[in-house]
Amino acid sequence: MIYRFFIQTENGEEVSITVTPCVSALSWTVRFRSHTDEDNFNDFHGQWSAVVWAQYNSRFQRTFHKANLEKGVVLVEVRPMDRDSYVHLFTSKKNHLLTKKDLPWANLTVLDRGLRHSATIHWNRRWEDNLSYCLVMNPRRFYNTLCEAQAERHGMSQVAYNIVKGNGTKTKVPVRRFLNGTASDIVLGCVDRNNTYTLANLADGRTYFLNLFAVDTETKVPFLYGKATIMYQHDPPWTSLRPEDGLHVLGIGTRNPGPGMHLYTRALAEESFPTTATPKAIITIRHRKRRKRLKRLRLRDGKEETATVKTTKYLRYKVRKSELYLGIWSCEGLTTVELMQEKSLVLPKVTVRDHQYFHLKELTESWLELKLGSPEGIPESVHVAVGRNQKRFPYPVLPKDTRVRTSRMECRSALLLWVPSPDPYSQTYCLVVHEVTAKDNATLEGSLGQCLINERYSASKLACRLRSLQTATFLQFSVLQQRDVRVGERAVTSDYIPSKSAGEEDLIVPDPVLSAPPLHHPHRLHLNLPSEDGEILPSTRCI
Repeated sequence: MIYRFFIQTENGEEVSITVTPCVSALSWTVRFRSHTDEDNFNDFHGQWSAVVWAQYNSRFQRTFHKANLEKGVVLVEVRPMDRDSYVHLFTSKKNHLLTKKDLPWANLTVLDRGLRHSATIHWNRRWEDNLSYCLVMNPRRFYNTLCEAQAERHGMSQVAYNIVKGNGTKTKVPVRRFLNGTASDIVLGCVDRNNTYTLANLADGRTYFLNLFAVDTETKVPFLYGKATIMYQHDPPWTSLRPEDGLHVLGIGTRNPGPGMHLYTRALAEESFPTTATPKAIITIRHRKRRKRLKRLRLRDGKEETATVKTTKYLRYKVRKSELYLGIWSCEGLTTVELMQEKSLVLPKVTVRDHQYFHLKELTESWLELKLGSPEGIPESVHVAVGRNQKRFPYPVLPKDTRVRTSRMECRSALLLWVPSPDPYSQTYCLVVHEVTAKDNATLEGSLGQCLINERYSASKLACRLRSLQTATFLQFSVLQQRDVRVGERAVTSDYIPSKSAGEEDLIVPDPVLSAPPLHHPHRLHLNLPSEDGEILPSTRCI
């Protein structure tokens, strides 16, 4: 598909056009037709009888500039080259920073400030230009534009890239990290007029790719200002460093007191710079040797804690009664759980997928140590909750049969049924509907985000508005259970869900009181709505 944009010009004017690809490479052409032509401007077939001024096929930001124009119309045609993308288009009729032939370029340096697993990035700034800066860091690759990094950070660029580790080996990143949400390992920070930025939580021996973007405060358009690769090493042996091919070494030395070694690098032209590379700068920071202490996160009774497990994570809880309720929920995959008390094994190693509850008895009044592990070797987020009795336990108790069933599958509706919870403190339910296969990108509004983790709401009803709903649409229903003592003994066991083939409809669960976090693990239902004549399609399946 080709998108066309028009700019009207007068005699003697100038025009500049800046095209910024945000996901994939773009092919764009600039044409001009003078106003003296008698052709209809609405006729765009063929070459449109226009003069081709420029044509670009690139994944980089480009600016076209031309002065002393005639009266006429400038036509910009943009189309994606390999896959769907989106573009930032900026036009102006006066000179600005992006119209210069040679844009400024920064030399990235590293300042040793003695912070463990941290590095302060410094760059030279042009005092004559009114610029602000944004620094992007990730362990996979470089980015050509700022919006490309923002798109991947928010899950719009669904590509699994390689990670280049410190020893030069490559390992594939699981695709689910990019398809099921945002890329959380992308660090993006912006500063107004400062020329330093401190990066924290750097892993020892890992290579990081840095992109520095400058934003012109006049046009609000960002452009690439510098790039480099760094590797953080904590107390490594001294080694000799050699500049690689295509690397300009501007200086070697220290900026602040204390031993350290830094390579000041400047990349080549963006066209020849690879998207992945070996380290160009190694940060070597020597700290005073300290005794390694095993950090243990303390659990609180009736509360939920979130722990990031890279390889092994230890948590502790002070047992005051012989009975304990323990809940583990793994956010991204598998998690191993092991319990120790006074050097004796209370619970052998168990592998938890999704979530699992434990009811422990005959405990002694001492510290209970919980050991969490990641068998896949990927940093994962794990939620842990404890309670000395069922009332204080923050998770609701599930029934034995957690399936959601369908009944009365009619032409425009479906009746959902599930078994109520035996927990006297859990009688509130949430319903979330999501279209998973339609390419029309039907939008959910209203309460779609009202059943997220660690969120509290004051709404009296849960309503989701589904637009552009068609027949034979593959939907995903998630029923989430939550605790609310104000509901009493009343249980919501079914809801009649209306839906039409087109237009706007509300999908409502009656009277849920949203005052407590919901159960994190949803019960899913996949179904195909019937066709116009009311017949159930063969692809209907219910779990």
